[in-house]
Amino acid sequence: MTSVLVINDQRIVRDAVRAICAESDAQVIAEAEEAVDGARLAAGLGPDVVVVSDLAAVEAVAAHAPDARIVLIGAEGSAERAAAKRAGAAAVLGPQDGAGELLGAVTDHASPVILRLVPEQPDRGPLTRREHEVLQQLAAGRTSQEIAEELFISLKTVKNHLGSIYAKLEAHNRTQAVLSGMRLGLVRIAS
Repeated sequence: MTSVLVINDQRIVRDAVRAICAESDAQVIAEAEEAVDGARLAAGLGPDVVVVSDLAAVEAVAAHAPDARIVLIGAEGSAERAAAKRAGAAAVLGPQDGAGELLGAVTDHASPVILRLVPEQPDRGPLTRREHEVLQQLAAGRTSQEIAEELFISLKTVKNHLGSIYAKLEAHNRTQAVLSGMRLGLVRIAS
């Protein structure tokens, strides 16, 4: 059984991680709200995996419990993901990742790093949350008008987002944007 320590200041997140772990052979053995307290617990308890929510916690746990597999959840932007990897995170999950990805990161020790969204490339920059939503709608085959209605934004705003997505993904049309998004792990096509 995989032992898990969760460090997060939000109880709802700690409860969610506990529930997700309960679906497999992982068990949350302790929780902490602060990075310093969590790092001390990690050093004392020696959990297999420590799930954290910020870079400070990654650094603290890596310093106090170097053998623990550190999983950072909720990472925003490629710079934070790269910094977390350098600091010792074994897996980094973004806001678009779900329970399945977290469960995989906690239980699949053969997978050294899970990185989602756009890799670190300053000339492209990561997609914003809204651009990601628009790209996902594109992947679902929706028109610009349908995207506007679905996301409660104007048609002009959709077109602005599309222009930004094309530039960041170096795409010239919708198909290229979706293919680039799939290649980079930005979108998933529902089966």
